[in-house]
Amino acid sequence: LYTSKADEIRNSLTELRDLIISRRKDYISAVGHCNGFALSTSKGMSEWERKEMDDETECAIRQCSQLIRSFQQQIRCDQNLRAADQLIHLEEVAKILNNYLKRVTKMITELRSVRLRRTAAMNRMTKLSTMVQLHENEMRSRKQNSPGNNQELREDQYNGTNMLLGDSQGASSTAKISDSTEHPHSPSSGVRRRRKHTKGFVRFIFLERMLVETAI
Repeated sequence: LYTSKADEIRNSLTELRDLIISRRKDYISAVGHCNGFALSTSKGMSEWERKEMDDETECAIRQCSQLIRSFQQQIRCDQNLRAADQLIHLEEVAKILNNYLKRVTKMITELRSVRLRRTAAMNRMTKLSTMVQLHENEMRSRKQNSPGNNQELREDQYNGTNMLLGDSQGASSTAKISDSTEHPHSPSSGVRRRRKHTKGFVRFIFLERMLVETAI
C-alpha cells in the first residue's frame, strides 16, 4: 500500500520535471514577449502561455507537497508497522520524495528567474532602440535647420529689405528736389533781396535830407 503511494508521488514529480525540461527553451525565450499577446508564428511562448504554465506547475507542486505530507502522517499513525525496520524505511522514502520535490521546485524557481532577467534585458534593448531612434530624428531635424539653410533665408530677407529701403530713399530724394524747385532758397536769391533792401534805405535817407534843406 505505502509503496504504491510513494511510486505515485514519484511519478507525479517526474512528469512535472520532464514537462519543465521539455518546455524550458520556449519558456525562457525572449521571443514572443510582446505586450502579452500570443505570437503563434514566432518561437517562444506568449505571456499568456507562460502564465498558464506557471499556474500548472504551482498547482502540481502544491498537490505533490500535500501527498508527501499525507504519506508521512499515515506512516506515523499506523500502529501495525514495525518500528524497528518498516517505519524507518518508509520515513526515509518520504524524505527522499520531499528532497525530490525541493529539486523540482528549485528548477521551476531558476527557470522563472532566467525568464525575468531575459525579459528585463529585452525591455532595456527596446528602450535603448527607441532612444537611438529619437536621437537620430533629432539630429536629422537639426541638420535640416542648420545655419547654412538659415543663412540663405537671412540673405534673401536682407536683399528684400535693401530693395524696400532703396525705393523709399529714392522717393524721399525726389520729394526734396521738387520742394527745392517750387520754393528756391539758394544763396544768390538772398543776396538779391538784401541788395533791394539796401537801395530802398539809401533812397529814404536821400529824400529825408532834401526835405530838411527845403525847410531851411
